Amino acid sequence: MFAKLLLVLAAVCVSIAHAGLPAFGPITAGTSTVKSDVKAGQTGLDGLNLQLNAPFKIDDYVVGFRMALKSVLSSKTPLPDSVFLKKSVATPSPLDGTATVDTSVDLATKVLSADATWSAKETDLSLTASANSVDRVTDVGISTRAKIGPTKTGISANFNILKHKLAAALKVDYADTSAQVTYDTVAKDPVVKIVQKIDGSNSVSPVVSLKTLAQSYGWTRVLPSGGTLETTLHLHDKVAVTWKDRGTNGLWTTKLDVPLEDTRKAKVSIGHEFSY
Repeated sequence: MFAKLLLVLAAVCVSIAHAGLPAFGPITAGTSTVKSDVKAGQTGLDGLNLQLNAPFKIDDYVVGFRMALKSVLSSKTPLPDSVFLKKSVATPSPLDGTATVDTSVDLATKVLSADATWSAKETDLSLTASANSVDRVTDVGISTRAKIGPTKTGISANFNILKHKLAAALKVDYADTSAQVTYDTVAKDPVVKIVQKIDGSNSVSPVVSLKTLAQSYGWTRVLPSGGTLETTLHLHDKVAVTWKDRGTNGLWTTKLDVPLEDTRKAKVSIGHEFSY
């Protein structure tokens, strides 16, 4: 039934997109985005992945649709790839907090997916759950944070029911230093990451696997424009560079992966998220 409701919303979203906002009800357009990705070695439509994300707020609901450029150009009557609906409500005592449900329907497969989150008002406790109409409940999670003096501690855990995989993380922040340990029951590989701020613009972040001893060393620089430049050396593997810069027309993301053994196999990708 709920999937049918979202399918009806798809038609509403399409009419809004083509004919403008209808006259009934308080409807406001949200921040729509267009995401484009250009990958090295590809040309034409195969090299351009253009995604449109268009939300609209109707009363306390946020509804919208997502479309791909390829779908628009390959069909005489293009329809959204998926439609979504999001709703947040305050929960009463003794569960003071906010509950949010974010649902979407893939119009090709008719699969309904839902993500639910509850966050406590007075504490930093958060509960999450994910489900879909095919696999039922797929993930459940919990996270909490605490502060003792100048030290901040965060603990999170997520259980993937389909894979029987439990993933957990422990993070401790003190002054300009952050330490995090992650572990899951499938890889069984504790990974330790340290982030050390050098100054207001630079930080370094070594990462080591306690199982395989794989290591990486990262350097992040905040640019004067407000963007970031992240460079990571994966020992015996590659150098990865990510440059993010937010301009007047949206966020630019440029990624460069250079294998250490053969630099001729370097890969470049450029993404642009237009906001309007």
